[in-house]
Amino acid sequence: MKHTLRALIPALACALTAGGTFADAATTALATSMVASSPSIWHTPHLRYSSFAGYFGSMDTEMLGAGDIVGGALEFSPIPFFSLQLRGGYADQFEGTEAFASDIMPQIRTTLEFDDFSVVPLELGIIGRFPVAPFISVYGGGGWGYYVIPTFEAVAANDFSVSEDIDDISGWWWLVGAEAGLHPIYGFVEAKYTHIVANDYTVDVDYFGIQGELTADIDLSGMMLLAGIRLKW
Repeated sequence: MKHTLRALIPALACALTAGGTFADAATTALATSMVASSPSIWHTPHLRYSSFAGYFGSMDTEMLGAGDIVGGALEFSPIPFFSLQLRGGYADQFEGTEAFASDIMPQIRTTLEFDDFSVVPLELGIIGRFPVAPFISVYGGGGWGYYVIPTFEAVAANDFSVSEDIDDISGWWWLVGAEAGLHPIYGFVEAKYTHIVANDYTVDVDYFGIQGELTADIDLSGMMLLAGIRLKW
């Protein structure tokens, strides 16, 4: 009420200066002051914003075991509570590359390990964010992903190695998280599940006496635990 009265007095003066009856001036001034003084969720940083987030954490996959991941996300909120998010990252240092190699290339009898094996997630999704207290929000969402697997080294027990290039895989993901901070800097933690499955996946091989295509089912799905900093504007 106090803010409305503060806005009403100058608006009434302007309306009387422009001419007309006092009743018309008062009506115009009241409408103007209410619009000027009313709060709008469109200007609440929690609900409509753009942001950049940097994160790090662990990625635990079905066939590769646990690895490390770093990345970032760009986010734009065109409407209250919901935003469009573009994510990218780099995951490596997986614990189970030797077991993974034997799973997808069982025809090769020698011990084989994939060196410098990494996954580059490129993801797009929709996030819903809901304030639960001043400067604290919870959020969740999901979307589609394209997972690039860069060229790596297939290394045998006798230190023989050869560069291997396998196809990229598409998948989907969902996440839940919470953030807290003072605008424009927020800290966040999130749990994210990524579904990365390729049935009858083809691997081209031309070493260890085997030449041609090997077919295997690949499952790199798993949970991630992430933490980071988000900048909003």
